[in-house]
Amino acid sequence: MKYINPIFKFSKKEHRDTLCKKGEIRIGTLFDFKSIEKHKGRILDLGEGTKTVNVFFDKISLPANELNKYGLPFSGTGIVNLTNSTISLNYEEKDCFVYCSSSAFFSDSLKQAIEDEYDACTLIIDPENFYKEIDENFDEGKLITISPCIYEDRTISVKWAEHKDSIKTILDIPAVLIKPKEYSNQREVRGVLNPNTENIIEPLIKTYRNLTKYTIPISFNDLDYNALSTDNQQRIGVRVIKSNTTGNSDCLLYTSDAADEEDSVD
Repeated sequence: MKYINPIFKFSKKEHRDTLCKKGEIRIGTLFDFKSIEKHKGRILDLGEGTKTVNVFFDKISLPANELNKYGLPFSGTGIVNLTNSTISLNYEEKDCFVYCSSSAFFSDSLKQAIEDEYDACTLIIDPENFYKEIDENFDEGKLITISPCIYEDRTISVKWAEHKDSIKTILDIPAVLIKPKEYSNQREVRGVLNPNTENIIEPLIKTYRNLTKYTIPISFNDLDYNALSTDNQQRIGVRVIKSNTTGNSDCLLYTSDAADEEDSVD
């Protein structure tokens, strides 16, 4: 369950500071993202945790247990005969705990963060150990994946004759990781934790001091919104402050193809 690339957590400055200084995080829930009362913009997503897979068969005559190998809901040894038929498989995830971040700083995530009046970000430099710390101390559930979201339509239609070797892979994609294509520039990464209860779950505030070892605070102020366009070659930077034994060290993050050897975080 490795995720080796750094990830970014956008937030209010005070929440960034409590994470970087105290190890305090808010772990949300899947169903919480569906709450109109709590969220707006691209945080609100009424389709969270759902998917439908339609499989069209022109004509088949196969044993049920053979179809089962492809993830289709047939069992036994009887013969399944289908002609010009579609099987619709609907999935809805149970509620689970989710910790969201982004794999990129300069993307729609930053634009959305500014629109949501966020003014800070945390760079998580070692996601694997960051989540390991959470998993080992989170009494309410167990980490099952750290994965980038998959940006596809939540209704996926395939033809058996053309896609039968891909059907099981499609069916196995967790609905919790599927997001609409129009959100793809957010490059969201999700840590998903299964709750150890069947009861209703709510977002939780947790403090794990060791998380601070894997974080660097980032501030962004007065960025030119138009400069965030991927078509704009202008370079923009943000000030990064990293605490160390000698004090604070500063560096810049840049975007655009024009930023070459200077594009680094030390």
